[in-house]
Amino acid sequence: MNTPSGRVVVVGVDGSPAARAAAVWAAALAARTGEPLQVVHALPEPLYLIADVAVMGQGPAIAQPRRAGANILGEASAAVRLRFPNLDVHTDLVAGPTAPALAVWGATARMIVLGTGKPRGVGSLAAGSTATLSSTTPGGSP
Repeated sequence: MNTPSGRVVVVGVDGSPAARAAAVWAAALAARTGEPLQVVHALPEPLYLIADVAVMGQGPAIAQPRRAGANILGEASAAVRLRFPNLDVHTDLVAGPTAPALAVWGATARMIVLGTGKPRGVGSLAAGSTATLSSTTPGGSP
C-alpha cells in the first residue's frame, strides 16, 4: 500500500457501476479543488487472513483476485481520465477489510467517496455494510 500523504480525494471502487459513478463524481471534486484523486480497491477479506506460509502454496488462487482488483482500478481510473484528462490520478490495491483500508487513506484525505446501488434481495438486508445504509448513487455536482 502506498503511504497517504497530503490532501487527496479518495474514492473506493469495487467494479460496480455505482463505484465508477462515484469515481467520476470524486474526480469532479478533485478537479474543482485542485487536489489529486486516489482510487482505492480493497482485496477480498479471505486474502488478508491467509498466513504467509499458506500464501506460498496458493499463489495462483491469490493472483486471480489481485488481477481482478487491478482491472477494477484500471477501469475506474480510465473512466476518470476520460472526463478529466489533466487530473492527477493515483491507484492503490490494498489488503482488506475495506473499511479499515479506506480509513488509512481517510486520515489525510479531504474526503472519502463511496458509491452504492440499491440493495437487492434478502441477503442485502443482512449485509451489515455501511454502504447499504444509503441507497443513493452520487449525482449532481460536488
